[in-house]
Formats: sequence, C-alpha cells, structure tokens
Amino acid sequence: FYVFPVNPNKIPYKGFAWSKLATNNPDEIRAMWQAYPNGRPAFYCRKSGYLVIDTDNKPDKGKYGFKILTDLTRELGMLPKTVLVYTQSNGTHMYFKLPRNRQFKRKIENCIDIQTNHYCLCGGVYTEKGSYRFVIIKAAFTLPTLLECSKR
Repeated sequence: FYVFPVNPNKIPYKGFAWSKLATNNPDEIRAMWQAYPNGRPAFYCRKSGYLVIDTDNKPDKGKYGFKILTDLTRELGMLPKTVLVYTQSNGTHMYFKLPRNRQFKRKIENCIDIQTNHYCLCGGVYTEKGSYRFVIIKAAFTLPTLLECSKR
C-alpha cells in the first residue's frame, strides 16, 4: 500500500501533496509520521492497485447504500468475499484489485462511491468520530463486472 498521513478528521494536511507523496518506502513513511505525529494512515487507491467500494448507509440522510448494493447484486450477481471494513459512520469499504484498462462509474446513486483515483483510510484507524474496523480479512479479489454493467 502507498500510504500517507491525514488529520484525525480524515482530511489531508493543508499543503500536503498526498497523491505525489504517498509511498510504500518504510524510511519515507517514518519521516512522514515524524512530521505529522497525530496523522492517521490513509492509502492512495490507484497507486496501491486497489479499487474500494465505499458504501454509505445513513437512512436519516436518505442514503441507503446497503439496499442499493443488495439490489445490484440481485440483478448482476454477488461480489466475491474480500477485505471488508466498517467505517466510522456505519458504512463499509470493500477492497478489490484494481483492474487495468477498465473504466468505472465514480458514484452509484447518492450512497456508493467507487474509489479509484482517491484515498481511503486504512482499516484499524481511529478518527475523531469513530473507528474503521476490519470485518472480513481475505485476499482482495478481482472485481467482477458488477460495477461496469450497472445502469444506475
């Protein structure tokens, strides 16, 4: 994973060029955390070779990510078991190997983000609002055509 520190509020530090500075070099990582000792680890999805399905489930805000994802899997087929992380806000992150030369929708409805050229907080991280908890730890699988085929 190519990682970098973010503020405890999940936002990159002001002036920190995360997309250029994300690294998997242990010496550079140590230097980053010496400069930002309160930083929370995040990773750059594309550079790390991962696509993350970020599902928001906030019914009070009209976000029904679990329902939308369930409907999609009924229509297009189940997703394979992979790394699953519960987010601080009752959502999920599902990690998949980033397929080469394929385009994905950035958003499905108002509640599912397809993170490819963005960052995600690492599982096990604590923020001001809660934690990111591993639920299933399996090898990340190649993503099926579910998200490419979606008409939503």
